[in-house]
Amino acid sequence: MACRVEVVTLAGNMIELNLEPQSTVADLRQAISLAGPGVPAECQRILRNSALEPLPDAEPIEERQYRLVVSLDAVCKDLETGDPEQRKKGVETLSRLGSKGGLPAISAVASRLQDVNHGVARAAIHALISLAEQGSREDVIAAIRKRMPECPPGIRQALIEVIGSVAQWGDTGLVDVLFQGLQDDEPFVWMAAWEVLAELAESGDNRPAVVQTVIARLAHDDGSVRAAAADALTWVAEAGDRQAIMEMAQCGDPEAIEAVSERLKDDCPMVREKAARAMARLSEDDDDRCIAALAACLGDESREVVKAAFEAIAERADRGEKHAMAVATEYFERERGISSSAGGRSPP
Repeated sequence: MACRVEVVTLAGNMIELNLEPQSTVADLRQAISLAGPGVPAECQRILRNSALEPLPDAEPIEERQYRLVVSLDAVCKDLETGDPEQRKKGVETLSRLGSKGGLPAISAVASRLQDVNHGVARAAIHALISLAEQGSREDVIAAIRKRMPECPPGIRQALIEVIGSVAQWGDTGLVDVLFQGLQDDEPFVWMAAWEVLAELAESGDNRPAVVQTVIARLAHDDGSVRAAAADALTWVAEAGDRQAIMEMAQCGDPEAIEAVSERLKDDCPMVREKAARAMARLSEDDDDRCIAALAACLGDESREVVKAAFEAIAERADRGEKHAMAVATEYFERERGISSSAGGRSPP
């Protein structure tokens, strides 16, 4: 005849189980792991109500009530072993444990993102997705933000994609992670970051907020962040979201063109270059302010900035904009004259 056993968690929750006669602690652990929401056997410590030490697996079940303590000790040891299959098993166990493991479980999983074994690192990525879907989304984002700079490029890309699959606009730390990606040296990583940002902006409710957030980054203390923001605005315009920026400006928020125009005078040449490319995309056709701002960049001390400004003006001249055509022609003639007299220099 089956015996009825009550298991009480530290949170005061009770699990009622029916066990076969002569069952052991190992059988009880197995039954708990199968009861919903279960706790993996590897994460269980079974105690008598009057004791502090966990019971061994071979201990017979003789009482009506036991205490359950969730512990990561055994799993964390698995994560540090030299056997990659054991480390992978530990990661998968924490994934099954879910939100019951709290921040320690998320941190333990994230520590395997840099694992030398590709299978273990990939298991950690899948585990983070699972943990985020089980209600730990912002904690997972925070763990990714902390670990991502130290990960290899392929893992960085995968983590950005994790963010894209689980995050919601407004999640704490989301923008910081995406801007980490936008500043990445690897093109496929910052492309992934931009795609996530663009997807978040696709919603009519999110788009003005996304654009506003990008514009705000144009004033960041770090030049690489400002450059990433200018680049992102270029992508926004190329994706056909120029109207969203104009709508945002009409709502009283900072206008993108003015914000980018300020970056044309930035101390960092890379920011000035990105801003020059963004200006041509963001402004409307026949916008004399835009052409005038770009024309001023033709005297920049950085050859890359001059090149970006000239290409932006030339692109608009090709569309038949008279002001752009006049500026491009004047600059070309001036440079050609300098080249003829100096013997070598040519327009960008």
